[in-house]
Amino acid sequence: MFACRRKVRNDNGFTLVELLVVIAIIGVLIALLLPAVQQAREAARRMQCTNNLKQIMLATHNFESTYGDIVPGTQRGNGKGTPDLSSHWGWGAFLLPFIEQSAMYDQLQLNNLDDPANHLRSAIGNSTKLAIIQTPLDGYRCPSSTMPDLNEGCEEDGTNIRSLLQTTSGSDDIPAASSSYVGNSGHRNFPRWDREYGTGPLVPVGEYSYTDRQRLRFADIIDGLSNTIFYGERAWALRANDGSQVIAGAGVWAGPRMIWELGADADVNQVHANSLASARARINEAPGGAYDYSRRSFSSQHPGGANFALGDGSVRFLPETIEHKAKQWPALQGESVFDYLLHRADGQPVNLP
Repeated sequence: MFACRRKVRNDNGFTLVELLVVIAIIGVLIALLLPAVQQAREAARRMQCTNNLKQIMLATHNFESTYGDIVPGTQRGNGKGTPDLSSHWGWGAFLLPFIEQSAMYDQLQLNNLDDPANHLRSAIGNSTKLAIIQTPLDGYRCPSSTMPDLNEGCEEDGTNIRSLLQTTSGSDDIPAASSSYVGNSGHRNFPRWDREYGTGPLVPVGEYSYTDRQRLRFADIIDGLSNTIFYGERAWALRANDGSQVIAGAGVWAGPRMIWELGADADVNQVHANSLASARARINEAPGGAYDYSRRSFSSQHPGGANFALGDGSVRFLPETIEHKAKQWPALQGESVFDYLLHRADGQPVNLP
């Protein structure tokens, strides 16, 4: 008599229910991990941005040690010279030898600005020099930014943005390399800044003994280097309250006067893709209003604020919520923490934590 043997089914596969459970668990884990990964990547990008600003400030110190003056925000005269000896180059061009770009500096012939042929107006008509001006430099670009290589493009409504350089009024738009950093000129954002209006450390100066635009030294930063902003970020694009995208742009090559004189019109509202910024708007302020000051102020694509380099070489991330009070013409300065940090000698030093 044979004993009955039960056949044991050896099923190593997953049932459909088990498979769906596993997929659901994996999905939950990805959903939990993805924000952490994105935050880690943004933290790394912000750290690189911080390092970029540290290197720019170090270059500024080396410039001051070499020449005895703070690097000009831009170089322009008062219109009294014949010929006009305004070179219009911005601080980013003058710092090239101090960020390991001496070859570019030499090719632009910036050591001989007595010759108008080496001014920015002439450089954009020279194919070799224009190629340099249109070369993006990683040290001048925040890795979090979505900017294109050149300051050109359109708004979402199809309106052309103001190119950085124009050879003639209203024609021949010539874009230059875009950047993420702008110098602090203080509390005015008009192309005729001088020592009165330009209350920050980086102001337009005259190379040719124009007394109304004298160079500044570190000794002129009365509030102290550790209490004064020298450089900050500007985002490539800002989001308006209606959700539309508004191009801000920045460029280290030219100051605002270059765009003012060569632009299609004298609308200061359009002067934004340049090397300088002011405190007329709060950090990351949504664009809008008659003069749209946000385009000409400080902003970034970091969540919640922007990086700023102080004169002592430190870099601080300032939140959007930092105290800022809007100013109306003809006020030169507001009474707020952000304003105090941007003024070089208002007697209101701010000690950041």
